Amino acid sequence: MNSRYAFLLLIATVAITLADSPARAGDALLRARPCGPDSIRGPLRLLIPQGAYGADFRPACRAHDACYDTPGANRAACDAKFLEDMLCACEQSRHPALCRRRARAMYRITAKRGEKSFREAQLVAQQKLNAE
Repeated sequence: MNSRYAFLLLIATVAITLADSPARAGDALLRARPCGPDSIRGPLRLLIPQGAYGADFRPACRAHDACYDTPGANRAACDAKFLEDMLCACEQSRHPALCRRRARAMYRITAKRGEKSFREAQLVAQQKLNAE
């Protein structure tokens, strides 16, 4: 299946699901496409890369989210591990050098613009900890 066909099929599936139940569809889309800030929902989420050249960054994104969700986490350490995990995934890429370039770009964006997401995740994590 070529990538254009797969992309169009994904968009159609999301559109049908959104028409059925917007809240449930948004959660499913976040689970299927974990890379990117949680504040970006709906079809715009489809524009955020989830990998590069055959490498899958989704496990790295999920681990990064889990790190941000850990009470008292060190943001710089979370971001550094995120880059390390994406670079490791690039070893499975068809074009490792280009994949590493995308991984570094995603890391730079996260390191530069991720403060709000980190603070929000820490707040929720602390609230959950206090509720226990």
